[in-house]
Amino acid sequence: MKSFKRMANYNFSGKVVLITGAGGGIGRASALAFAQMGASLMLSDINEVAGLETYAVVGMTKSAAAEYGRAGIRINTVCPGVTRTAMMERALAREPKREKWLKTAHPIGRIAEADEVAQAVLWLCSDSASFVTGHQLMVDGGLVAI
Repeated sequence: MKSFKRMANYNFSGKVVLITGAGGGIGRASALAFAQMGASLMLSDINEVAGLETYAVVGMTKSAAAEYGRAGIRINTVCPGVTRTAMMERALAREPKREKWLKTAHPIGRIAEADEVAQAVLWLCSDSASFVTGHQLMVDGGLVAI
């Protein structure tokens, strides 16, 4: 993982960050990035099958943001496009031709790196995004734009 530069707006000392799916890929990259920025972390991870049975994250985000906003707690969701993770690498190893198709499916023309998504997560949780709550941030290389 890249070492993230400590920036004034990215100081998470005294903050608690809940990260789901922290065992690998984007969740792991985000957890490591927040740890470098001084956050206290609450991490969870579930297996792939259980994750596929869970498609209610957006509703939970909106509901929790409305409920906890007055307490100064912001709740948002990051919706990544295809991201180069260990799971993705295993899938591409089984079907190498799929990588070219995945790259062309994204208007930006490539697959995201987990660190790129983690950077967006850091911004979304920083003071630079202090008025953003109940939002689904697409970090997908334009995938849903087409």
